[in-house]
Amino acid sequence: MLAVPLLFVGLARNKQGQGLQEMATFVEEQADGDSINPANIDAWGPYLTLVHTTSTLRIPEDLHWGSTYLQILTLLPPRFLYPSRPRPTDEQFAQDFLGQEYYDNAGFGYSGITEAYVNGGLPGVGLVFLLFGLGCGALRERLLRWRGSLAAAILLGTAAPWLALALREQAAAVAKGYGLMTLAPTWALLWLSHRRVAAA
Repeated sequence: MLAVPLLFVGLARNKQGQGLQEMATFVEEQADGDSINPANIDAWGPYLTLVHTTSTLRIPEDLHWGSTYLQILTLLPPRFLYPSRPRPTDEQFAQDFLGQEYYDNAGFGYSGITEAYVNGGLPGVGLVFLLFGLGCGALRERLLRWRGSLAAAILLGTAAPWLALALREQAAAVAKGYGLMTLAPTWALLWLSHRRVAAA
């Protein structure tokens, strides 16, 4: 249900920082079937980031040694609360790749494989996906023990849309999108509704 509104939000971000009227006007002028079709939204971005990065990254000089994963913490606060917040990896890639054609908040779908490669080269890719697989296995075992519970239903229901994005977004963006913008509001709504029912 949120897919269509989020596509309009994605369009509006092209004018972020220029005021609500400018953003609304841009969406009104640019929105059409092609621009909000999810199949047309940067389908090649993850491949571009992977191919370009693996062909230009100098190893070991340019490796980040895990620092992009620390952005899971630094990207959580919104920019108006944390003005000196570090630039997300996908925006930094876009600025380097686009050069003078770069605009504020430009970004490409940033491959999770690329992020692992940037942090540790080919061994980093193997290590990250090994840890990811072990984490998914542990979560599966926990969910099996919670089978039929509200907690399991909420975790699965809110995680499902983000699974499709997990390999086309950097880890920090997935953590923020899922944890802060999906899971936390869902829990908050359920908690508030439970309090209202209990008070009635």
